[in-house]
Amino acid sequence: MNLSAVNLNLLLALDVLLDERSVSRAAARLGVTQPAMSHSLARLRRLFDDPLLARSGAELVPTAFAEGLRPALRAGLADLRTVVEARHEFDPAVSTRVFRIAASGVFHTSGVPALMGRLARVAPGVRFTVRPLEGHDARDLASARLDVGVGSLMHLPHPGLHHMRLGYDRFVVLIRADHPCREETLSLAEFCDTPHVVVASDEEPTFVDDALRAHGKTRKVALRVPDFPCVPHLVATLPFIAVVPRALAEAASATCPVRYVEAPVELLVLPIVAWWHERCDREPGNVWLRGELARMGRELFPPRVASDSTGSP
Repeated sequence: MNLSAVNLNLLLALDVLLDERSVSRAAARLGVTQPAMSHSLARLRRLFDDPLLARSGAELVPTAFAEGLRPALRAGLADLRTVVEARHEFDPAVSTRVFRIAASGVFHTSGVPALMGRLARVAPGVRFTVRPLEGHDARDLASARLDVGVGSLMHLPHPGLHHMRLGYDRFVVLIRADHPCREETLSLAEFCDTPHVVVASDEEPTFVDDALRAHGKTRKVALRVPDFPCVPHLVATLPFIAVVPRALAEAASATCPVRYVEAPVELLVLPIVAWWHERCDREPGNVWLRGELARMGRELFPPRVASDSTGSP
């Protein structure tokens, strides 16, 4: 195929179509009419000799061939964007770019609202896709399928990754708003005797159990769940307590009938980290996003603590 004969705008349309899975939404996102986007899809189907998107109920679903194109397509468009923006500043006020972030569950609950609250004002056209952290995030950052990763652990060691610390978070005890405790710290006896919701993928002891063992104590575990976002609702509606990061507890207390107190034993402190690939280190849009994440970190997380440990509650 002669590349000079291909309208490269079609590749941008394909990327948006695969992302939106809707001709009308893709058209709105690119600022074109629905018939124009339908015409682009027809041209793309002829170009690749593949349906690319097939209807499944009310949604268009990418074909296996189209899914196979996505990594190279996004990497190529990211490289082209870097070339085009090389001599221009990123302007969030007018940009319609989609940023893709992989983040921990805590960030979904506390960081996303804080970030979106500001960006809705300063970057009204910018859009975000946030997904959970996964084992292949380093590869996705390298291939431009992700822009930034955010989490409590810098657990993606890779020679091409850069990172910055956004702040620190510590663990507290989440309790119902009407819990009888009126002190700043839950007593050791009540902490051990009240059933806990524990965020863990297995039944191995966690750092909380290790801290209690040092005092010759154990706790009652009533329920194990895979991630933090569901914990505030469980604590609000069931006779349970939970050990959670403070940022999550503060965010939850604004929307659920819960509050938090200090634990009766010393618990871990987590470094909150953002990381990105070196290929995006000077790319204006990525630089802007990291600046907004740093601003969010200053608002949500204290800048320094005595310890720098990690673990699962």
